[in-house]
Amino acid sequence: MNAAKNILAAGQAVTACGDLPDGRSAKQESAFPQGEAHQPALELVGIPGFNRGEDVNSALQQGAGLDWYEKGDVWAKFACHRQPGTQVLSGEQQRRKMYRLLATDPMWLADNGPLSPVRQWVHAYASAGKDLAELAHHGRLDRGLRAVLAHHVLFAWNRLGLPYQDQKTLSELAREVVFTDPMTTDQTTTATSDAGSTDDEARRRRNGLVDQLREQGRISDDRVEQAVRETPRHLFVPNTPLTEAYTNDAVYTKHDDTGAISAASQPGIVTMMLEQLHVTEGRQVLEIGAGTGYNAALLAHLAGPDGHVTTIDVDDDLVTDARTHLANAEVDNVEVILGDGALGHPDGAPYDRVIATVGAAGLPEAWRNQTAHSGRLVVPVRIAGSVARSIAFERCGDHWTSVDSQLCGFMPLRAGVADDPRRILEITEDASVQLYAHCEQDIDARALAGVLDTPAQEVWTGVEFVKAEPLDPVWLWLACALPNSLSRMPVHPNAIDSGLVSPMLGWGSMATVDGSSLAYLTMRVDQGRHEIGAIGHGPAGTSLAETMAHEIATWSQYRSRSLGFAFHSRGTAPEPGPGQHVITRPSGSFTVTWQA
Repeated sequence: MNAAKNILAAGQAVTACGDLPDGRSAKQESAFPQGEAHQPALELVGIPGFNRGEDVNSALQQGAGLDWYEKGDVWAKFACHRQPGTQVLSGEQQRRKMYRLLATDPMWLADNGPLSPVRQWVHAYASAGKDLAELAHHGRLDRGLRAVLAHHVLFAWNRLGLPYQDQKTLSELAREVVFTDPMTTDQTTTATSDAGSTDDEARRRRNGLVDQLREQGRISDDRVEQAVRETPRHLFVPNTPLTEAYTNDAVYTKHDDTGAISAASQPGIVTMMLEQLHVTEGRQVLEIGAGTGYNAALLAHLAGPDGHVTTIDVDDDLVTDARTHLANAEVDNVEVILGDGALGHPDGAPYDRVIATVGAAGLPEAWRNQTAHSGRLVVPVRIAGSVARSIAFERCGDHWTSVDSQLCGFMPLRAGVADDPRRILEITEDASVQLYAHCEQDIDARALAGVLDTPAQEVWTGVEFVKAEPLDPVWLWLACALPNSLSRMPVHPNAIDSGLVSPMLGWGSMATVDGSSLAYLTMRVDQGRHEIGAIGHGPAGTSLAETMAHEIATWSQYRSRSLGFAFHSRGTAPEPGPGQHVITRPSGSFTVTWQA
């Protein structure tokens, strides 16, 4: 706890530049003049002159472009990973100290103040935050940006040696200061329950979210922008604070013993799919997966008073909730149906637009038959293994072709004729490394027991990526080309810190399995370029890694080509040519083509 108190005490010696969230000047608020001696808290853990761990982490968040409340959400996510400390720093004095620390501009301190001896560290963290935000923008983060940032803070504080209890105490205090402290919270929303004030606050946050999505390129269509600005998302997630309802993250609303099974999707994914669907006024729309009803409300706004939306879900409680939410939002051109989404709703067919907001491993015949001849069908398709894309299809003669595709991930269809079950396997005793197994894959968790304890065999490819270049095209190739496809392999930070695994990304990697052997993707960095490789474990680990490397090299020959998809009814798919794969599903076959 001494380290935690020293970190807070150091905040009194900070002279910052810029304005605090409530408009006060940070420089005016500083208790000491610039340059006055202060307690270098992290000298306690062996980094002389490096005075506060959260200064560099603030640089990380600032580099990522987070606003005040988004930073608070990072600290809230961080706190969930730490057990409560034995003491609580929640007095008025401690809150004010934390307030100063959170409001400090670390870049100014690095260039002009007491962090100048470690200026390169601070700028490196800021650059990393900017890179992560760019990766998020291009869809290369499999979790939300703030969740990834929270784990980077975990890594940093662990490596600096800050005790876990102190980490918990500081992160909880930071969360409290941002979200509940009267110094930083708008009095009109915390001191009153007046509905008008709440609506004003919700509108402000909603507009802020839309502005963010616009800046990140997640919204380009003016009509989609208007729909999101005018549809109150918080009414569809009523048990969620406004701060969470209006962030670019999914809100999980239902769980079973396997984990989350329903959610209000990430707004950036929602807007991407709405733009793929291209709903104009007067359209008849079918949505597969009602969820909270929020997506249906957006569709209803786009279809206008002369259009109509039918949305269907398999769970009666979700259907009831969606109806309630839509009524509360005064949306009256949506019908919510209880049923198996894979069967669609033939009574209202044909539909000008059909969209699935649940993942599917194929294009069920009902969806195709219920789409008007000149209509469009948008589906988050799990192409192979754990690799999925949201694809907009239109009819082309006797088959369907893509007009757009984007990286995505969704809850799978379940409890119906086209359900797509998956298992999440633990391949270490402490569950620090897991593996997704899908219905077409042959993966036995028992056979993989202890596989990561066998020697690691590295194979490098010579194939390089530049910063912010998407990785999902090579994942897609591997998922189609490898005999047992490609699986998502989530990894706990402890498994990375201990050296058990060296995944290509902070959340983990993508892997393939052959009996009792496993190989996964890795990355090494040299002067801003990233070379992709594979690490194999087990009796066939080397050959498995070599197979991955060979396929990566083959993919690299086609990487400059555009990517196209087609869907053919059973028995009508063409033979695959160069740069092309055919994936067979019960409902038909997907053709994946790197087109010249």
